[in-house]
Amino acid sequence: IFEDAYRYGAYYYYSTNLKWNKNKVYSSRNYSSMYGFYSYYSYKASEIIGNDINIPGYAAMWLGYHEGNNNDKPLIANNFLRVGKSAGSYGYGLYVTNAGFARIVNNTIVATHSGGTYRGVYLTGGANVFLNNIVYETNGYSTSTSYAAIYINGSFAVLESDHNNVYSNRNFGYFNGPQIDLAAWQANTPHGANSLDSDP
Repeated sequence: IFEDAYRYGAYYYYSTNLKWNKNKVYSSRNYSSMYGFYSYYSYKASEIIGNDINIPGYAAMWLGYHEGNNNDKPLIANNFLRVGKSAGSYGYGLYVTNAGFARIVNNTIVATHSGGTYRGVYLTGGANVFLNNIVYETNGYSTSTSYAAIYINGSFAVLESDHNNVYSNRNFGYFNGPQIDLAAWQANTPHGANSLDSDP
């Protein structure tokens, strides 16, 4: 249990086969640059499973360069990630950058707030798989078309994304432009043929 963290709940830098499972991170501090779990440069088959993170912002879980390969694939599974309370201008339930071959499956990701730029999930770089997740994102403040519950930045960011339930009161997703709802997502991206957009 990581209780009332201020800047980082847990911070890892340069690891191999990292296992960070069944932890709880929560904080009542209203700090805008907070990370529940932060990991930079992690190699091979890391496991981040069954964690419960609830913080005001910036990112409940931030993963940079979680680099696997065809034989050693990082697994991010069965986590409950929550960010909100309008602590700052930006917030992400899950932020993943350059995490090659990562399997992101069976997570529940919630971003709720009344202002600022918040996204449920932001994925950029790394040929990841994003399957069977629930993403719930609401914003009572901004109407910018670039904001979305799931934001995929570039075609290389995700190899496969399907069987997810994505709910937002703004845009369902962003991929080569805003996709306002599930029908647009399915029509204009290679993802989500079996996905849902129901309020969980």
